[in-house]
Amino acid sequence: MRTSIISAVAAMALSAEAAKSYIPYVWNNTAPAIDGQLVQAINGLFNVGGTADGKCSGSCPSANKTIITQRSNDDFWLNVADPQGQQMYVFDQDLKYTLPKTDKVSGPDEQATNGPFSIDFDDYAQETVLRFQGNDWAACKAFDVNKGITLKVQPLVYGGSLWANAYSYECTPFKMRLEETDAPAVDYYRRDCPFRWLNCCPFYCMGQTWAIVDGTTNEPGDIVKTCPN
Repeated sequence: MRTSIISAVAAMALSAEAAKSYIPYVWNNTAPAIDGQLVQAINGLFNVGGTADGKCSGSCPSANKTIITQRSNDDFWLNVADPQGQQMYVFDQDLKYTLPKTDKVSGPDEQATNGPFSIDFDDYAQETVLRFQGNDWAACKAFDVNKGITLKVQPLVYGGSLWANAYSYECTPFKMRLEETDAPAVDYYRRDCPFRWLNCCPFYCMGQTWAIVDGTTNEPGDIVKTCPN
């Protein structure tokens, strides 16, 4: 009986540990332009800086920051109120997150790599950090048609491929520092729907700011309700 009680207490402790929530920051004291900036969930990607795409039906005090949580030893998720959640994953060298209000890990055109993520104490930074496959991260310049040059977050596991991306933009390595938080979860983080999902299963395309139906672009705020031909 004593062993059973000890095991139950240990299991509860592990569960509580896994349920911690964090706000991710950049740590690189040799790169003052990005050091200390927030890592933000923005339209399906994670960027350095900017405002997160958190959405709430009511008061949303933490919508402008990205909050993440650990669900198992190597899975990380956005901290959202929706029970189906939004999982973090890597695809095409980018750190991304799944569509809101679905249980889908990735779109039909994506083969996601979900982990392993890990929380480690970094001896050099003297900070608690998030890693992917044991590696740190890079902030890589990319061009966004709406926002101009942005800094996408990519895992350093890809090594030299980061330094010669499609636009020949530079990348700056960093450690993703995790700060514990008890800030309330948002309802979901917005992400536009992949085009193939608009064709096959628009009922997954929730929480987006635009959509294409029958070859036309709707007004901002529209949500796809019927499959295009």
